Order: sequence, then C-alpha cells, then structure tokens
Amino acid sequence: MKLREACIDDVWTLNEWFIAQEDCLNTINKSTFSEEDFLHWLKATDQHCFILEESRQPIAYGEVWVDDEGRDLEFAHLVVAPNSRNQGVGRKLVLLLEGKAQQYHYPWIYIRVRPENEVARRCYKGAGFLEDSSLRELFDENWVWLKKENFGGVF
Repeated sequence: MKLREACIDDVWTLNEWFIAQEDCLNTINKSTFSEEDFLHWLKATDQHCFILEESRQPIAYGEVWVDDEGRDLEFAHLVVAPNSRNQGVGRKLVLLLEGKAQQYHYPWIYIRVRPENEVARRCYKGAGFLEDSSLRELFDENWVWLKKENFGGVF
C-alpha cells in the first residue's frame, strides 16, 4: 500500500465512495458530498489530502490538518472505499498518516468521530488513539474526540 497526495482527478473516486448518506455524515458531517467540498479541501493551505492506493487503485482517503496556532494536528475526512472496508485499511491509512504527521513538531494528533460510528472508533483505538471525554467540552461536544501522541512532535 502506498500513500500519495490527492489531486483533482480523485474527485470522481470520492463521488463513488460518498453515494451513501451515512458515509457522508460519518466523514464530512453533511448529507451529500460535492466537488466543491473536495476543491476546498485541496486548496486549503492547512489541510493536506492523501489517497491510499493498493496496486495503483485508490482504497482510502484522509487528510492531515495542521493547526499552527494551537500546535496540534487532526486527521480528518477519513474514508475507506466500500469494497475495502473491514480489512484493516482504515488502520493502515491512519498509521501512514501518522508518518506524514511526524514532520510537524506538535505533540498531539486528534481525530473526531460521530458518537454512533462504532466501526471508526474501534479502528482508531486499534491504531493506538485514546478517547478523551474532556476534549468534548474543550472543542465540540457533538463529537467523540480521540488523541494520540505525535512522536514526531517529541524532541
């Protein structure tokens, strides 16, 4: 499996993955996905977009958000292709994104998850993330927040 930077042509793949409303809600907190959403993500200077490929075929997507002011990182918009789910791909995506995160000397990586998305919560816990209920009060109570130490952030 290989992680590469996402490009505009990946919008077609994401359109296929975001057909189900539940996938949209779990990933982007909206009932539908649009090309404009993806263009916004690609253009953002604090969001780094990646596609995970296996045998040159896209199987997952995720972003590393960099908060220079807060000195932390967040993995966002994580989604696995429907035909690649429940095979460890989500965990592999998170681990590879951690490799990208290590270039930033910030101590924590966060992931937010809809409370009812048990599959994602188990995946992220399997990758070493821990739920922290205090973050719901600090950031946003509508999400379950998980965090993990960014070993690239340790001097």
